[in-house]
Amino acid sequence: MERVWTEEQERVISHRGGNLLVAAAAGSGKTAVLVEHVISLLTEGEKPASLSELLIMTFTESAAAEMKERIRLSLEERLRKDPENGRLIREAGNLQNANISTIDSFCRRLILENYASIDLDPSFRVGEEGELRLLRSDLVTELLEEHYESCDPGYLRFLENFTRGKDDAGIEELILKVYEYSEATPWPEDYLRDAEGKDLSLSEDYLLQSLKSRMEDLLSELEEALSIAVEEDGPGEYLPMLEEDVRALKKLSGISELPLFLSELSEISFLRLKATKSPKKEAAAGLRNGVKKEIQKLQGRLFLPGGAEREAMQEGLSESIHVLLSLTAEFRERFASEKKRRKILDFSDLEHRALEILYIEDEEGRRPSPAADEYARQFREILIDEYQDSNFVQEELVKALSAERFGRPDVFQVGDVKQSIYSFRLARPDLFLGKYRDSQYPKVELSKNFRSREEVLRSVNQLFFRLMRAEVGGVDYMEEASLRAGRSDFPPAGERDLRTELLLVESGAAGEEEEDGEGGALGKSEAEARLIAGRIRSLREEGYRYRDIVILLRSPGSWADELTELLGNAGIPAYSISGTGFFRAVEVEIILAFLAVIDNPRQSIPLASLMHSPIYGFSDEELARIAAAGGIERSFPGEEELYKSAGESLPGEKGGTGEEDSAEEEREAEERRVGTDSGSAEGERKSEERRGEEGIEGAEEEGKRILPEELSRKLRLFRESLDHYRELSRVLSIHELLYRIYEESGYYHYVSAMPGGRKRRANLDQLIDSALSFEASSYGGLFDYIRYIERLRKEDADQGEAAIYSEQDDLVRILSVHRSKGLQFPVVILSGLNKRFNKRNLSGKVLIDPDLGIGADYIDPEKRIRYPSLQRMAIREKQENEQLGEELRVLYVAMTRAEQRLIMTASVTDMEKSVKKAEEAAGRGRLSAGRIRSASSMLDWILMAGGDSLLRSGSSGAIRLNSFARGELIESGKELLRRSVRLSSELTEALSSLDPEDAELQRFIRRFDFRYPHEDATKLFPKYSVSEIGESGEKPAEAVLPAPLERSDFPSDTLREAGVLPSENGGGEKENEKTPGARRGDAYHRALSRYDYLAGGGSGQLRALLTEEEYALIDPESFQHFLDSELGREFREAAEKGMLFREQRFMKQVPFSYLFPESGITEPVLLQGVIDAFFLSEKGITLVDYKTDRTKSEEILRRRYERQLSLYADALCGITGYSVRRKLIYSFSLGRAIELP
Repeated sequence: MERVWTEEQERVISHRGGNLLVAAAAGSGKTAVLVEHVISLLTEGEKPASLSELLIMTFTESAAAEMKERIRLSLEERLRKDPENGRLIREAGNLQNANISTIDSFCRRLILENYASIDLDPSFRVGEEGELRLLRSDLVTELLEEHYESCDPGYLRFLENFTRGKDDAGIEELILKVYEYSEATPWPEDYLRDAEGKDLSLSEDYLLQSLKSRMEDLLSELEEALSIAVEEDGPGEYLPMLEEDVRALKKLSGISELPLFLSELSEISFLRLKATKSPKKEAAAGLRNGVKKEIQKLQGRLFLPGGAEREAMQEGLSESIHVLLSLTAEFRERFASEKKRRKILDFSDLEHRALEILYIEDEEGRRPSPAADEYARQFREILIDEYQDSNFVQEELVKALSAERFGRPDVFQVGDVKQSIYSFRLARPDLFLGKYRDSQYPKVELSKNFRSREEVLRSVNQLFFRLMRAEVGGVDYMEEASLRAGRSDFPPAGERDLRTELLLVESGAAGEEEEDGEGGALGKSEAEARLIAGRIRSLREEGYRYRDIVILLRSPGSWADELTELLGNAGIPAYSISGTGFFRAVEVEIILAFLAVIDNPRQSIPLASLMHSPIYGFSDEELARIAAAGGIERSFPGEEELYKSAGESLPGEKGGTGEEDSAEEEREAEERRVGTDSGSAEGERKSEERRGEEGIEGAEEEGKRILPEELSRKLRLFRESLDHYRELSRVLSIHELLYRIYEESGYYHYVSAMPGGRKRRANLDQLIDSALSFEASSYGGLFDYIRYIERLRKEDADQGEAAIYSEQDDLVRILSVHRSKGLQFPVVILSGLNKRFNKRNLSGKVLIDPDLGIGADYIDPEKRIRYPSLQRMAIREKQENEQLGEELRVLYVAMTRAEQRLIMTASVTDMEKSVKKAEEAAGRGRLSAGRIRSASSMLDWILMAGGDSLLRSGSSGAIRLNSFARGELIESGKELLRRSVRLSSELTEALSSLDPEDAELQRFIRRFDFRYPHEDATKLFPKYSVSEIGESGEKPAEAVLPAPLERSDFPSDTLREAGVLPSENGGGEKENEKTPGARRGDAYHRALSRYDYLAGGGSGQLRALLTEEEYALIDPESFQHFLDSELGREFREAAEKGMLFREQRFMKQVPFSYLFPESGITEPVLLQGVIDAFFLSEKGITLVDYKTDRTKSEEILRRRYERQLSLYADALCGITGYSVRRKLIYSFSLGRAIELP
């Protein structure tokens, strides 16, 4: 059925030529309208457009992909109706290369097309975010160190003003913050230059006007209190005090100078209200108390020193801000230089380098370049989605690409300023508002909502009509902005009350907990989770699936994980989608600790974490014994102390490096001898001092070791394992090292067997991905990788735990409001509404604003008094307004995600106090800006805006309030537990009454007893190498995937079986000899694969073919002996004929039983290998395998490698079609060739 468009939608679809601003409210079908508009441009009119003439920029990659997909489907639908239409065929073919992308992707394409004009290496790449963070940190640290060395007095005064505590960590953060703000402007150099000379009158005017606006709001509150006081049964006794308050505020409204205004403000005081018995006294007193609280808050925050103090403050701040801006400019220059050297760009570079292409600057100023003119003539329309989230850099880009300067305006902007929630990305919604408020700018309002039920829309309109004002956040929610229902296909409500719900649970004061009926305590989080769980159960009874339900949180953090666990405990499957938690995952922390210890074993905390982990399994008591035996006072010793505590030297040491060490060893030996003499008190005392702790059980007994024998052995194995991984870290990449740790320690399988094993395993896989991303960066090595991870942690750049579920899984999803933007869900539960607004950023020493500049506190160097500057006070005022406005918009976005049901929940400390906020706002129209600012959480706003309609029993208001005491939830939990016990008993009773011979029962038993007949095949590795195949084809332990490991397997047995640790019967020495042997074999193979038989020269070629290290491993005489042998002669002859082949890799599919006949498993697997050498002759193939094993027995070599050469021979026969007539092993140890049957 063909879609019917509204009148407003038709205006948007049919728009041709000229600029247009589309204010598309939530759920208004924006994407469908945009696609239809594009299709109409391509197919309608006298001169239809081509996709190559359109530039469509979206906010996210997923939005761009969705736009392309919808256009493709629409074109295909039209092609089905008109398959011969050449224009449609051409545009369908052009779609893949159409300019439909994010603005960053478009800028990248623009740069690649014009890189020569900006002197950019075309092989550049976009730097990985962690890499860029690390690089920025390194450069700032280097910059600050250089300035420390200069000892410049201005720099030192700057540090004194802006450092936090005893370190300069805040300075690095501050420089990067200024840099970030500068990069959000089109011309960063101009910003850094102009920020220093910002006109103070801008801040003064803004602060004065904002404060006067506040006073007007407070005055209206007092006048309402006056109107209550003069009512017939009002508190008339309050009139004199209220009238005095009104006079004081009215006096402020007539002041036009900020210093005088602040002076008068500081003088305002509030007289005590007289006693009264009026029933309306609380309403009037509540209004006055709100005004009083706001005035007192302003008095405590706003202060402006006068005269000489103000001038000194401004002079001192100017100097410090000059230093700050100079440091930022210097950092910016170094950062740009380093990025150029490494051939990387960041995302802000993409936009700024694009601006370099699109603008030129000369004596006439800055103007669009010829390239910009060319693009402007190419594009017939520039379509910008999510325009409310643009910034001035993007605005300048669009201005350069637009043909408006040629008299052809062509910018089509779509957005909804009520959904601008990305201020942390420095979005500028005022760009949208400026055009929206311009009566001359063409615009269309799409306010019909095709997403939500009427009940949801009523609650949204009621709340935001009262809450959203231009004075707080710049948005006015008036009649034209309200949402109107446009969808009518919802199932009828019937007897169900589908109004929006507000569920409150009283959790009591902080630290106050009650037993939950299951032996645990019911705290604040648990109470709200129990409330949510109960509501989800009732939704399930109504027919909703778990996947229909989403829980939205303003700031998920750890609350999301906790909520997931609490819902799981209540029997409700749920998972959280958040951008945090990855680095907090236990399995990730353990592996990161492992890497940290491999890099530097002298780190106590990571070392203790690793030893205590399931990988090595040291208990608390064992760690304490090791710490005590080390004889130090730290909570846990470093590696050196561990080695000494076991009475051994560090790896590579021979018991000391000089006379002092030898003397110390002699003294310790003497103490040990004396200490074992039961009759020597002095010996006992010295022995006790050496142990470092009193009362270590077993250590005081005569003749006992410092550590128990088993613990000492365990410690030795740990050290050997650590040495093994430290050696591997020198030759393996990080992701390869991680793979080795996972496989050899068994930890990957261990976490798979834990609760939530699938997610834990995915987290470990994600750590591998993180390592691969790092390895693709300009940094390298384990040390830098650890710094990279630490930088991500420090800057809260957590990437979020691995996602293992899809939208098709039947689970409740928990996600942030920001992640939900652009999505919709049948049921939305908006939770955690009592969480207080985060205003920490307003208390910083330095505040930055694009318009007002940089504001900072000033410290008087003599009096050591801190003063807030005028600019800082103005910027704080402005940012507080903007922050509250954004919080309102976040609430709007959250509520408008719901299609059918909207449920809001919160946990409150005092129910009566919370409900009072609704009472105070009862019966009133729009809330004043002052009252809106007084809120400390979203719940406050909802209660204020809901007013008395929330409180009246049987009210038909848009929001239905239900409140619960903790006791009700606890009793509900107990009832669920009793019900579970009853069901369990009934099930047990029913099962016991069944006839064991019942046919139906037997059928069920057969189904539950079923075992997959090919279960062994599911444990196979998909690929095997020839070198893995054991003697005579016997199956090695690792031929199949290992089963999950029990905790008792850790640490030593598992590590030995995996080859991480040597065996106890001297295996350590054999393991140490193995590495040089393996290296020797590699060196011989490399030499033989590179040796030029035609050039001659014998072993003299080796120095040119090998590194010094490799050459040192080869015996030139044995190599020459091979060349002089009969086999060496055959190699030369084959090489002359071009019939010698070396290092030939192959891969073939074979049945598993072909490799391991006794298994009986016929599943196909891959066999891969590398054939050392073979040569062809008329008689067939001669296959040769080089061996450097140190042995004097041909029989051992035959038995050891017969199976492998047979596999090589079969592979060669299958690949070449020739038979293998000879299979030879050349043993460099024996100096001869050995023929195998």
